[in-house]
Amino acid sequence: IDAHVILKVMPGHSVLLVDDERFERKVYSDYLAAAGFEVQTVSSAEQAAQVLVEKRYDVLVTDMILPGSDGLQLLSDAKRIDPEIEVIIITALDLVDPAVRAMKSGASDYLVKPVTPETLQLAVQRCLSTRALLAENKALRSHLKLFETSQRVASILERDKLIPAALAAIVTECMGDAGALFERSEKGRWTLGGTVQMERAPAEAILVAAEAKLASLRPDQPVTVFELERLEPRPGSQQAVCIAVSDEHGLLA
Repeated sequence: IDAHVILKVMPGHSVLLVDDERFERKVYSDYLAAAGFEVQTVSSAEQAAQVLVEKRYDVLVTDMILPGSDGLQLLSDAKRIDPEIEVIIITALDLVDPAVRAMKSGASDYLVKPVTPETLQLAVQRCLSTRALLAENKALRSHLKLFETSQRVASILERDKLIPAALAAIVTECMGDAGALFERSEKGRWTLGGTVQMERAPAEAILVAAEAKLASLRPDQPVTVFELERLEPRPGSQQAVCIAVSDEHGLLA
């Protein structure tokens, strides 16, 4: 391999390479590793499925014909294990039907042999670039939705309407189940100011359980995550995300 033609791209991303041909596994894995990818190789679909359960990979590259299985079945198994994984299928058959079935099943790319190491690397890079763009678009849509929600909340003047609207927006953004507003009085005592998607009784119970942790909140640490003993009916622990609200005089809620 001529090291001068290897593009150093996408460092740190992981690739699982599945091929029963030892020579092709060696050539492709060496080339991708030299380009900065973390590469794991296996020779069968059974081994690949086991490895995918044990570790998350960014890209799966598999031959269409595998011992005891095929690339389409492995594609299905991989998407079931990790729906976010990108899958590239390599085949010696230049046929439309398998290619269509592969793409409909969730394959990101379909390469027909002979496939050079450079072509494979570009296909892997293209998959990761597309996924990054989709993630960025999703984040932008989320930010736009949050901005629109903030505009609506800012237009509310009545306190009894403002608190539920603000709490609902925070719960949605934090992907939580419910939310409660705990306010600190001038004397430093914490009280329940409002709730969303929960009754007052469990919210007050949470306040009692979290009061010691609330006392340690500081305005310079606006977001704190801590564990609480889960309330009835389910035992165990639950995670609470606490967002501190303050002004120039100190912590308010």
